Amino acid sequence: PALGALRKAHPEVKVTLLDMSPGEQIRALRKGELDIALIGHAGTFLAREFFVRRLASLPVVVALSAHHALGAAPAVRLRDLKGEMFVGAPDSDMPGHNQWVRHLCRRAGFRARFVQDADSLAQGLSTIVTEDAVGLMPAYATRHPVPGVVFRPLQDAAAKWDLVVAWQRGKSSAPLRLMLD
Repeated sequence: PALGALRKAHPEVKVTLLDMSPGEQIRALRKGELDIALIGHAGTFLAREFFVRRLASLPVVVALSAHHALGAAPAVRLRDLKGEMFVGAPDSDMPGHNQWVRHLCRRAGFRARFVQDADSLAQGLSTIVTEDAVGLMPAYATRHPVPGVVFRPLQDAAAKWDLVVAWQRGKSSAPLRLMLD
């Protein structure tokens, strides 16, 4: 709907959508190559450098091997994951992800341990199966079914995945303001 409104109000504006990791988006924003970025919870760490607005707080799921002891549970609590190995993400691709996982686990009373940082969602889900590890991710990740992986809702009020929009300070053209509105 936002893109439709933009095209209608500003037909002269060329819109190019790019599929980039949060880290790539942040680097492109810094270089002025992007006007606006949609970033997961990593975007909340950018408030000093960019304008940031939260669009939504999404539920979090736990990705588990189908053979994991918690795989048959209808839902999982964070404290149930004590002693598990987590799949992380490199800070260059998903800034703040591992820090977010550590924070949630600390609030649940334990220290998160990471088996590996995955370079992509596919690699992360594969690592969950091969290493019998666990991953925390936004519920929309369940749209990518992977054989051997199950997703269970995470029952913890503090566990939310913020989806934010970020844009450069001082950059506020009419088309950008329309998108933001």
